Amino acid sequence: MTSDGDRRGVTRRKVLAGSALAVGASASLASGTTGAYFSDDESATDNLSVASLAKAVQDNSSTNWLGGSTAEFQLTHQVQMSGGFDRLEIVVRNASTVVQTYANRPKDGTVTFTGGTYGETYQFEFAVYATDSATNPVMVESVTDQADGNSPSNNDLPTIDSWSIQDNSQGGLIGEKTIDLEVTYQASNIAGFSGSVRVQFQSNDGPSATVTEPVQSSDTIVFPHNGQTVTGLVIYQITIEIVSPEGTVIVSDQDTEWVGTWGGSPNSNGVNRSEIPDRFRSRVNPESP
Repeated sequence: MTSDGDRRGVTRRKVLAGSALAVGASASLASGTTGAYFSDDESATDNLSVASLAKAVQDNSSTNWLGGSTAEFQLTHQVQMSGGFDRLEIVVRNASTVVQTYANRPKDGTVTFTGGTYGETYQFEFAVYATDSATNPVMVESVTDQADGNSPSNNDLPTIDSWSIQDNSQGGLIGEKTIDLEVTYQASNIAGFSGSVRVQFQSNDGPSATVTEPVQSSDTIVFPHNGQTVTGLVIYQITIEIVSPEGTVIVSDQDTEWVGTWGGSPNSNGVNRSEIPDRFRSRVNPESP
């Protein structure tokens, strides 16, 4: 049996070792989903092994007030196999047409699909191959989602539902200002997940910092250099990530903040409209800018 420590990065799925079940049968896992038994010459138990797959499709599709729109999905996978892993492939379909294939993927990884159209529906198929089954996958799972900025509900790994930047910096656009930045986020699928949320505040004109904390369903991350005075036009690139215990970035997003430009002028719900990433505006603040 795989130890808890070995499977911490695979959310809600147990990894099983050899079994008396016939090759090709399914294994019931902790989440009620299935894994796959397959023949493996490297296995120590009757040449039988089990593959399990945890996946996440994060919908980063967005629109903006100028009328532009983009379809973007972050696809993350984590495979557990006691032996015999060959590769993982991700096939992206739109209306049954293959629009993108990511071949020869490692056990753990993330890719970003940007070749779609906002509002269209896409199917993401994750297929696991073994060395003794290089042409037929031993396990296939798929997720279907519309490119609308809302991630599907049947993810196994954590996703970032929404996040916003609160800029309370004091001062004008060009003159002296006092930095005051906060990042608030909401996340899903974190039950049993022991990873972290990491927020990077990067600037060439002001102090930079990276804050790492245990991930929660919702929380606010405070920039550690709040209160420091800077002069001139200071721009921050802010990145939020959910990171597995092994250091794998499962999901991430990024936005840019011009410090002091909108400070002290939040709207009625306490979030600066201009600071909300486009894809979350319809959920957090449906008003037009």
